[in-house]
Amino acid sequence: MGKRLFLLYLAILLPVFSSATSAGIFESLVMPGPVIQAHEEYETNCAKCHQSFKKQAQAPLCLDCHEETALDVQNGRGFHGREENIKGQDCKHCHTEHQGREVDIVVLDRDAFDHRYTDFPLVGAHQKAGCSGCHKEKNKFREAPSRCENCHGENEPHRGKLGKECGDCHTEKSWSDSRFDHGKTKFALLGKHEEVACKQCHPDARYKLPSTQCQACHGIHDVHTGRFGKRCDKCHEEKGWREIRFDHDKETDFKLLGAHQKLQCKACHKNDNYEQEMARECYACHKNDDEHRERNGRKCEKCHREESWSRVSFDHGRDTDFVLQGKHRQLSCEACHRGKLFRDDTPGKRCNGCHQRDDIHVGALGKSCVGCHQEENWKQVRFEHDKDTEFPLSGGHTGLACHACHRKGTEPEKMDGTCFSCHEKDDVHEGQQGKECGRCHGDKNWGERIRFEHDITRFPLIGLHASAPCEACHLSSRFKDTEMDCVACHQPEDVHEGTLGTRCAVCHNPNGWQYWEFDHDKQTEFPLQGAHEELGCTACHKERTEGEIVMSTECVACHQGDDEHRGGFGRRCERCHVNESFSVIRVR
Repeated sequence: MGKRLFLLYLAILLPVFSSATSAGIFESLVMPGPVIQAHEEYETNCAKCHQSFKKQAQAPLCLDCHEETALDVQNGRGFHGREENIKGQDCKHCHTEHQGREVDIVVLDRDAFDHRYTDFPLVGAHQKAGCSGCHKEKNKFREAPSRCENCHGENEPHRGKLGKECGDCHTEKSWSDSRFDHGKTKFALLGKHEEVACKQCHPDARYKLPSTQCQACHGIHDVHTGRFGKRCDKCHEEKGWREIRFDHDKETDFKLLGAHQKLQCKACHKNDNYEQEMARECYACHKNDDEHRERNGRKCEKCHREESWSRVSFDHGRDTDFVLQGKHRQLSCEACHRGKLFRDDTPGKRCNGCHQRDDIHVGALGKSCVGCHQEENWKQVRFEHDKDTEFPLSGGHTGLACHACHRKGTEPEKMDGTCFSCHEKDDVHEGQQGKECGRCHGDKNWGERIRFEHDITRFPLIGLHASAPCEACHLSSRFKDTEMDCVACHQPEDVHEGTLGTRCAVCHNPNGWQYWEFDHDKQTEFPLQGAHEELGCTACHKERTEGEIVMSTECVACHQGDDEHRGGFGRRCERCHVNESFSVIRVR
């Protein structure tokens, strides 16, 4: 009966509310309750959200306004596009309306919400982060940032130099947990390099280094002080610095042939001195084997062979420094060799020995006439300084007269060809820079300095040394009088006051005085154990030390005053006492 009366009531009132003016009044009468504050402007326009007599049409009308949610549903992304339980459901299934202005129709349970149904699943440390860490107040949840740098940009120590793809190296478990594969770089970590901490080579989180050469890190440890170049890997291996690989035939100018192959290294390199330039002539080692007592010179290889000292052969064209050519081929042996010694019985290999009477230069151009004259005919002369000598005339040398360099009695072959032979008086370095002036000076103008590479010296400039001005270390123009020990310049900075020796490079890094690292257990023969671990350096290192630190590792060196036995049980305290405490005794 009530339903019929209601329909009758509507039939009576319907004409009254048929006009547009009265539509809002009618909708207010049939509306279940007020809408939320966000929908307030549409409260009098029911058609905005409802279509008469079509409940299934309500959801499309919702998506017409909520376009971002509609795209999520369409593309299968975000919560509304991923959550399987809400697919096919009307919006009102979760978001009810007409419950009042302040009602929360989102009904989000933050504790129970499954973030897997979003575009950013929470993995690793993100699972422990609170919602407010990413979702800022008054912002939509979908507006939360999704790239690493959005949240972690301020904590990024690389300052953007390695790009924005933090996930290439870091994991979500922990920001400090890195999964970087060094083998994909130009410098794969092999051997001992696998055990080195990142900061040893990459100080201050700088991961793009200018050089991968050994010298860049090991230059300060180079006992050869750069004399063997920067390619340490030619001899040393990454398995261990002391493991040496060396091919004498390829790496030196002296191939080991014949009986030399069976010799041990120390047979020639006395006292393990591999830096000293070795003489290559036979006589340097075989002086005692020379039964000719040097009467036939020191070129033993002219007659003797490397296979066996007793094997002898001789070919004048092959085995001497004087090949018989031209007119010399027609001469008999006796014409030059007046005895049977074949050395002391000749006037010498110099042309002047036989042709002194023909020398119209009176010795001014030396005794080697072959530089200009030919063996076919004495009168055929040819000479071009640039082609026929190892000293082409260029720059200021082109205008000089011959006698400016070739003084009377000076043999051209004995001229060393170095700048120093003529310019010794111009050498402000007082001979300390050697005789190869051309390394820095040009031949056009002596005062013109053209080039100098400090890395070819015994002290390559690495780290902060590379930016230091020359005058900071070199106090005079001699340059080589500069000390290379760290303490020579850094003694005022030695907070240890000499108790840890002068080899600062054992702990400190040239990239910065503050970068240092020292492992007493690995770098010394005395690992710190027990009570020793808690001691400060000065507890043992009390006196100034020059050079390398040499200290006794015997207990009595420090604990003699604690020895109540007064030496009665010897010096090996560790047989009874332990490191944890001197008063604790172990009985076997």
